[in-house]
Order: sequence, then C-alpha cells, then structure tokens
Amino acid sequence: MSTGTPPIERFEHHGATLVVERAGEPVAGHILFLHGWGGNRESLRGIAALFQHEYCVHLLDLPGFGEAPPPPESWGTIEYAYLVQQYLLDCVQAPAVLVGHSFGGRVSVRLASRRLPQVREVVLIGVPGLPQPAFSRQ
Repeated sequence: MSTGTPPIERFEHHGATLVVERAGEPVAGHILFLHGWGGNRESLRGIAALFQHEYCVHLLDLPGFGEAPPPPESWGTIEYAYLVQQYLLDCVQAPAVLVGHSFGGRVSVRLASRRLPQVREVVLIGVPGLPQPAFSRQ
C-alpha cells in the first residue's frame, strides 16, 4: 500500500487470531477488507491502496489464511463474524465500512445483519449465495 512497511498486528480472541495490516489515517473513517476463501490480505491490497489517503485501511488475514493460524476448530461464517466483531469493538472503536470479497462478503453480511453501530456500510464483491438479477440481452 504505502512505500513504508505498514505495521502488522495480531488480534487474538478466544483462541483465534486475525493478522491485520493497517495503513492511512482515519480522516473519513475506517475500512476493513475481508478476503475470499483461499485468499489473504494481499488479494485486496490494490483496492485498499486507493482509500488509504482518507481512511484508515485494515487488511485482514482471517484465521487459517495468509499469516493467520487456523481457528481452534472447524469454523463457519458465524464464528468468523464474531471474531471480526470483537476486532471492531476492541481495536477500531468507531463505525467502519466492511468490504468483503466472496467468503469475506458472506462474513460481512452476517456481521451487518447484527445491526451493530460499528458497521457503517457494507460493500460486497463477488459474493456467492446472493440473488442475481435475471440475465437479459435486451
């Protein structure tokens, strides 16, 4: 993202770990980027870099991906959403935009459905399981 090496943080909660890279200043707020299944924080770096001049950008490695160790047991979207929620509450402490790609989008939807004041907006990229408009050539 920036020319310098951004700090890498480890957020641990109930035996699970998020690896987080932060860049930018929260002039306009915070944006959390949640990658897809099999991805990591690198997969959304290019998009995140566009926002780091006005937002504090949080690139996450979800448990079991990138540099984050696997969760303590088999997890689904509920557990991943709970961990991201705790990160928002403990470390961000401000409303944030969630940008989720694929599986990260499913986690974002799960988290947004809780109607937490810490979730300001949600942006979804290529999320499976959401209704698609009918295709028409007209």
